[in-house]
Formats: sequence, structure tokens, C-alpha cells
Amino acid sequence: MSMKARKKVLILDDEPLMCEMLIDRFADCVTNQDCPYEFEADVANSAAEWVERFHSAGHGAGQAPYDVVVLDIRMEGERSGLEASFAMQQQWGSESPVRIICTGYPSYRDCVEATRAGAWDYIVKEDNADTPLAQLVANSAVARLRQLDLRREQETLIVLDWLPLNIPDLQPQYEGRLVALWHEPEIIVVATGRDAFELEHSLKGWRRDHEAWEQPFVVQMPLLNDDRRGES
Repeated sequence: MSMKARKKVLILDDEPLMCEMLIDRFADCVTNQDCPYEFEADVANSAAEWVERFHSAGHGAGQAPYDVVVLDIRMEGERSGLEASFAMQQQWGSESPVRIICTGYPSYRDCVEATRAGAWDYIVKEDNADTPLAQLVANSAVARLRQLDLRREQETLIVLDWLPLNIPDLQPQYEGRLVALWHEPEIIVVATGRDAFELEHSLKGWRRDHEAWEQPFVVQMPLLNDDRRGES
């Protein structure tokens, strides 16, 4: 049996029952054969406790001490969770933890602000059909972590190794176009488009055969210079 990658999650919420449900759901991932992660969960019941936890876990080490943070918005203040999310973005930028806003007081303004500041998801505290709220949160976290792992894999296989060798062959056919590449079982072009809308339309068939977290690697093919265009 393959080993699961260990991930740390912090639940920032002042409702004990909510924290318990999330802890249990993340713990269930270790027995889920479809999930490649096992989670170690910590809890902070206020923004002040969150600051203390991040300091004790290595706040100043240059790398976020948690892989996932689930944040309630309203705790000791109406925007405590949002303020914590903004602070993470300022501290770590693109290396911030996966942040999932989970609130019982949904607001369009808060949703826009959170996503602009880099939050991955914004979930209202209610079950969705047959899926319990805690499962929605865990599913969202796993999907994002898988996307990030996939992106790192593609950057190594495609960007560093394959693309530099193959651009001369691709450029004459696809110059100036967006090109979607997939790497299993081998690296191939799965769709192209003049812009993002045309590319997404071309990817509809491909997406039907892949999980939602699976994303092709998209590059814009450089234009040929005048000498190369004359040769082709």
C-alpha cells in the first residue's frame, strides 16, 4: 500500500461542535483509499489563538506551518477570519496555506474580498444535498492540494524537461495560440485555442474523462520570428 502524504490543517472557528466535525472528517481521509493524504488537525478558537499557534509552529521560518487553514469569519470580531486570511496572504503570498472560508453569515462582499486575497474556497455552513458540510470542506481541501501537487509535477515534467526540447516543433503549428498539455501516459497536446474561451470549449471532451482537480498545463506558444516564418 502506498504511503499517504502527511498534511497539517488548522481549523480556526469558535464553535466547538463545528471544530469536532471537521477534525473527524479530516481524520477519515486516512482510511479513504481515493485520498492521497492523511491530516493532522489543530484548532484555534480565536484570531489571537491563531497568531499564537502560527508563532509556535514556525511563523517566521519562511514557510507556512500549515498546508490548509479552514476559517470562520465571525469570531471575536465580525471579520476576524477575513483579517487572518489577509495576514496569511501578506506573510506568504503564493506560498500561503490553502485557505477555505467557512461561514454561517454569507456575504457577497466578504466572498469577493476573500477570493481577491487568495482564499481557495468560500463555503456556507450548511449541508449540500446528501453531502454534509464537513465533507464539503474536506473535499475542497483535498481537491486543491491535488491540484497543487499536480502543478508541481507538470512544472518538472513539462516546463523544465519536455517543453524546451519540443517548442521548435510546436511553434510553426501553434504560434500565438494557447496550448493545453497533458502528461499521462505521455506528454501530448490535448486542446488549443486562440483565447481562453476557445480553449475551454475545446477542452470539454477531455474534461469529461478526467477528475475536476485534474487540470492540463496551459502555455501560450511564442510567435515565430520573421526568419523562422519564412523557412516554414
